[in-house]
Amino acid sequence: MKAFITVLLAVLHGGAGLAILIVSSWFIAACAVAPVNFNYMLPAVVIRALALIRIGSGYAHMWVGHKHLLQLTSLLRVQLFERLFAAQIRQRSEEVEALASHTEAIAAVWVGWVSQQASAVLMLVVSAVTLLVLDIPFAGWTIALGVIW
Repeated sequence: MKAFITVLLAVLHGGAGLAILIVSSWFIAACAVAPVNFNYMLPAVVIRALALIRIGSGYAHMWVGHKHLLQLTSLLRVQLFERLFAAQIRQRSEEVEALASHTEAIAAVWVGWVSQQASAVLMLVVSAVTLLVLDIPFAGWTIALGVIW
């Protein structure tokens, strides 16, 4: 369940970043052609709120992901040390060093690659569905570029 929450927070982080880009680009274009009575406060507040969501979800994603990995690592280490103690293995230092390197490899794969790629793929799917629903011109090219990526 925590792995799902981590991916969900990564998707929220990516979605907030994409929404910031969309709203801020619209805001710049709207300010260029805006009349004198244009309300610039509301888009500015939306951009700031999205920035706070992006920051909070990024920190939460890293915190939940690392906490989950550390809990799994602690369970694996307890099991390994119980097996080492029961087997009375003479070369314990090599086993502990191997455990540390395996732990770092697992953490690097999950936090650094899996959750980031899952977030990117889910954002591409959401973007493709949105483009198809809104019937945007050249949506097929955009979806094709996303699939090629």
